Amino acid sequence: MERIRINPRPDWKAQVESLGFTHHTYDDFIFWDESTCYVFRAHEIEEIQRATNEIESLCMELVDFVIRKRCYHRLNIPESAWPLIEHSWRNDEHPVYGRFDLSYDGIHPPKLLEYNADTPLCLLEASLVQKQWLEQVGISGHQMNSIHERLVSIWGRLEGSKIHLTCRNNAPWLMYTMNYIGKTMNQAGYSYKHIFVQDVLWDGKKYIDQDHEEIEILFKLTPWEWMLDEVYDRLLKNKTRVIEPAWKMILSNKGMLVLLWELFPGHPNLLPAYFEPKNLVGDYVKKPLLGREGANITLNYGENTLSTDGNYGGGAYIYQQTHLLPNFDNYFPVIGSWLIGGESAGLIIREDNSPITRAISRLIPHYYL
Repeated sequence: MERIRINPRPDWKAQVESLGFTHHTYDDFIFWDESTCYVFRAHEIEEIQRATNEIESLCMELVDFVIRKRCYHRLNIPESAWPLIEHSWRNDEHPVYGRFDLSYDGIHPPKLLEYNADTPLCLLEASLVQKQWLEQVGISGHQMNSIHERLVSIWGRLEGSKIHLTCRNNAPWLMYTMNYIGKTMNQAGYSYKHIFVQDVLWDGKKYIDQDHEEIEILFKLTPWEWMLDEVYDRLLKNKTRVIEPAWKMILSNKGMLVLLWELFPGHPNLLPAYFEPKNLVGDYVKKPLLGREGANITLNYGENTLSTDGNYGGGAYIYQQTHLLPNFDNYFPVIGSWLIGGESAGLIIREDNSPITRAISRLIPHYYL
């Protein structure tokens, strides 16, 4: 695993915009940075794939355990959501996508830092944008990237002909992600309709949109925990299928890191994690159960402490053993390992000058030899 400097494409902005990726810069900050890339060897890619599939298998065992034991309270999941979680699991509602954040240096086994299981972003960037980059820069190498093809194929599992896509607002990163997902649905033979959350309406018997059209399948970029109690109850009583399925509430909660360690202590791809810091020996990272984008994190390592602010600091926390990201001349990369249909499908690098990966951390392409 190496970090190398390369020349960006002269017209890279126009090229990525042609794919719908409009949020490539933020003020003067370059979010998509192709002046750098990471180079892997084939055996390192195989190790990431193996670890990704292995961790996903552990996660499925964890979901089954939580549902059988009904220990949702340990994850602060409201009781109103329990029946919907159980219904979606027993009804065999398949996942579409998810992203593990892994720490990997090419030497030691990949370690799971967290699971973006419900509303992961950077999908278009990891898929078509990264693939276009490799095709155009003339590098003789391969890429761990079958995201697009797998997304197109997975829609064939659904019953129905039209899918509603919803998100809370028109933030650019939400909109271009929605548009990309819609295009993969079109390629699979489905039509789609984009609506905002406020346009998902209840007519007393079923969910409809603002045009009074029934919503049979709803793909959301709104976290499950932002739903109201009445939504859980209504979804249980009608046939609207929601993607990601409700059982993903178990995995999109960082308390799952604690339960994974309890079920599989010492696993080489997991880190010790607890609900109380006193159970850990040495340095630890404090993370909110429902935090996102590196917000409200406290990282202790040696004599150093780093903290980030945010809007997720009001609830419960977990404490995970510190495992610093690899350091490449003060650049810290995290592996975003994508799952499509529950299987390893690609990776994207997020890089920062801080050991804590944040919302504005750069996206860096990769290839392997």
